[in-house]
Amino acid sequence: MNHNAVHQIQSVLTTIEDKLEAPLDRKDLIRMSFFSSAAFYPLFQNLVGTSPKDYIQRRRLSMSCRNLIESDESILAIALRYQYASYESYSRAFKRLTGLSPRHYRVRGELIIPFGRITLVENPIGGNNQMKRRMNQAPLKELLSVNSGLLLDIDIDNFEQVNQQYSRAAGDVILAEVPNRINKILNEYGIYRPAIRIHNDEFIALLPDSSDHAETIVQRIMDALKAPYSFQEESIQITVSIGITPFEKHQEWSEGVDRAESAMKEAKRQGKNKAFHA
Repeated sequence: MNHNAVHQIQSVLTTIEDKLEAPLDRKDLIRMSFFSSAAFYPLFQNLVGTSPKDYIQRRRLSMSCRNLIESDESILAIALRYQYASYESYSRAFKRLTGLSPRHYRVRGELIIPFGRITLVENPIGGNNQMKRRMNQAPLKELLSVNSGLLLDIDIDNFEQVNQQYSRAAGDVILAEVPNRINKILNEYGIYRPAIRIHNDEFIALLPDSSDHAETIVQRIMDALKAPYSFQEESIQITVSIGITPFEKHQEWSEGVDRAESAMKEAKRQGKNKAFHA
């Protein structure tokens, strides 16, 4: 991937993040990228994994989650803050992304960001630059800079098939529910570090060094995520592949994540719906 292209789209992503509470003209984003409109949209889609419009909407809704949990602002005020014209339009979009209405999300009181900030990372491999798309890089780095333990990379098997068969809205419901189920299992074992979404259908969890139940926790997570998900009148089932690797906080955090990801990919090569230790 061309270095300049990655750099320019990353600049666009940074501008979007800086202006989530302000009006955003996509023509301005195209101009700052120095690409033509015809080149910008497919390049953004390829690098980020979704369109500029969809990215902006999902990030605004995700940031509004924090306001719902951490402030006393009215839901209408939050809707207007993130450029929605009415409570109704905001509520519909919010429910499509999270599976809950803004009111129910606030009552539940648990902050889970459904679509995290995306950072484009270039890794030189064999003399070439390989681009990685990583979500929630800042909270992931923060988690791993102060904690050691067993790193779990949890990836949904064949997730694109779910989107194709049941619709992307169904996929969004599953993606909103997956971290809830993971965190519920972790909490039962006294682990209160929430799972972090690092890619479209990929999550990181960290078990502490002192955990005597690692194998049981991993199996319970797999079982919990296999339980059916309800969408409209459909009952949808998924499986996950999990990569597991030890991690020490003095290590480079991204190397630990890469090892866990490699272990996850090996679990998929072995037939999916499996866990693999590296």
